[in-house]
Amino acid sequence: MRNFWLIAKHEYRKRVSKRSFLLATLGVPLLMALVIGVSIFFTVANQNDRPLGYVDHAGILDAGIASETPVEAGDVALRPFSDEAAAHRALEQAEIQAYYVLPANYLQTRQMQLFYWKDAPKDALREQFSRFVRASLAANQPLDVQNRLVEGPSVTVRALDGSRQIGSGNIVDV
Repeated sequence: MRNFWLIAKHEYRKRVSKRSFLLATLGVPLLMALVIGVSIFFTVANQNDRPLGYVDHAGILDAGIASETPVEAGDVALRPFSDEAAAHRALEQAEIQAYYVLPANYLQTRQMQLFYWKDAPKDALREQFSRFVRASLAANQPLDVQNRLVEGPSVTVRALDGSRQIGSGNIVDV
């Protein structure tokens, strides 16, 4: 048994003292830290804090509500424009990152247009503007109705046999 430990000790020292072992042991975590650091740097450097513009031909959006809507990470200021030409000029001059146009028949069609440069984060802008539109439409409702409309529905899916239930807040299927 003594010889086994002597051999194990010798092999351990032989392997650990190699330059490749030290490089792999210390280099891999350092490389991972470098990759994480670079990705954080580029994420922060590419954040666009220019405002999001909108043109409201339907007359349903309230600029005062823009400052009251719940702010989430990545939200930008909302800036109203009187007409599409002014919004387009602001987009071309990089004063805003994108703008929405709500047509006069928005309440019937629920269709709007988004104009942006290809580097704008469309999904984040769409979500923020959607919350703003819902808050504007709910402005004349009682406070509890406003909160429900802005938050959106809470959906629970249940199996017919009662064995499974998935709620809006559930991350894992129960």
